[in-house]
Amino acid sequence: MNYLKVYNSIISNAKSENRVKLNKNDIKYVYYENHHILPKCLKGTNDKENLVLLTAREHFICHKLLTKIYSNHRGIILAFYRLTTDKKQRKISSKDYEYSKYLISSISHTTETKKKISESLKGKKHSLENRKKRSQNYKEKEINKGEKNPMFGVTPWIKGKKHSKETLEKMRKPKSEEAKKHMSISHLGNIPWMKGKTHSVETKKKIIEAGKGRKHTEETKLKFKNRIPWNKGLKLNSNKNIS
Repeated sequence: MNYLKVYNSIISNAKSENRVKLNKNDIKYVYYENHHILPKCLKGTNDKENLVLLTAREHFICHKLLTKIYSNHRGIILAFYRLTTDKKQRKISSKDYEYSKYLISSISHTTETKKKISESLKGKKHSLENRKKRSQNYKEKEINKGEKNPMFGVTPWIKGKKHSKETLEKMRKPKSEEAKKHMSISHLGNIPWMKGKTHSVETKKKIIEAGKGRKHTEETKLKFKNRIPWNKGLKLNSNKNIS
């Protein structure tokens, strides 16, 4: 779409009608808004030749078209954003509102604007009430720091959970060696991210190849042998082919 052509056609059509602002009580009254044909942020003047009366709908469309024509201009984007957020009861679509929010979030302050903001804050003093609030907030943070915090060491999903006396007795009761073995066997292969996962023969070969030359302690070797189901019976650094 040629946005500039559409923009110029709306302006020329409005100019050709010789529009005039009338009193609200007039029978021929139509609500119009003043629009700068060449925006002020682009050095447009307040001369009659650069001004045109547009309906609220035309005004909104023209400013939206300008964001397409001058897509990276901060002033143009801000002008369109103001139209979507001002106090006038404009009926805009959710898409237009989202579009204006997207535009305003994508632009950043110019170096000149940043300097102006910095200069305006120089020498600025906070009120006594403001300083007291800041001081109080700081003190509260210090009081509730680390172990002083009531939530320190508390796991959120455990908070408030109570076990029955029977459960507590079972948890405290020392487990026999036989029970420990049963628990170990029952948990074998139940690693959450490995549950139900089986490796292909090719993947198994790659894992064994990657482990060649790597030395493990005897304790680690035992752990590998007992805990990883797909490695059961395979020797580390083995040169044998997997059948």
